[in-house]
Amino acid sequence: MPMITSDKTIRPFKVQRFAILDAMWHYGEWKKVKYWGWICFVIDLVDHLLNGFVLVQPDLFWMMKIINVSKTDKPEPAWFVRMCTGDLNELLATMPVVLPKIAFCRRHDGRVRIYNTERLIMKARVR
Repeated sequence: MPMITSDKTIRPFKVQRFAILDAMWHYGEWKKVKYWGWICFVIDLVDHLLNGFVLVQPDLFWMMKIINVSKTDKPEPAWFVRMCTGDLNELLATMPVVLPKIAFCRRHDGRVRIYNTERLIMKARVR
């Protein structure tokens, strides 16, 4: 049986943290210019909405694309995580599909790190 009430007020829960705002702030830090960093964030966000995958939750934000990490003619798909704020286990649990590899850059380091996804899942769960 559905509950019907005469109450016309909706009282949402107050969210204390917004992971997407953390991501925007980090973009500003990376670009060294606060407002340009936010503009770059919005441009990347729109690109990932159109050509990749984006997840927004109060405590987790990620945007990633499928890339080819093969150095040969045989394609080797992998996730490239452009930005993630939140728990690594949640990121791994919310991927749309598990690909063999996952790649990302870490904290201002321009090098792309490529990991075996299954191994990273196992290591993340140990923590």
